[in-house]
Amino acid sequence: MNDESNDPRTEDPVTVFYKEVELHTKYKPDFICFGEVVVELKALTSFSGTEESQVLNYLKVTRFKVGLLLNFGNPSLEFERYVWSDRWGSSLDVK
Repeated sequence: MNDESNDPRTEDPVTVFYKEVELHTKYKPDFICFGEVVVELKALTSFSGTEESQVLNYLKVTRFKVGLLLNFGNPSLEFERYVWSDRWGSSLDVK
């Protein structure tokens, strides 16, 4: 079964709205997998917190529930898995 919706999309621009006004900035997650998982790739010595914010913002605007942050900058793969919670609310909107 080869369903195109299961193919990962790379750096697919996501339009961002704030209070129903389209922002000029587009978010570009590294990958969107299975139409519901944001995957961000890094090659850093360590995470600084900025990377976590980036993944959470991607989840917020896409309204996806799961995000993965993968770091290939060390001898062993580092990863963080994020699950969006509706309790965090949303001031951003996407169409």
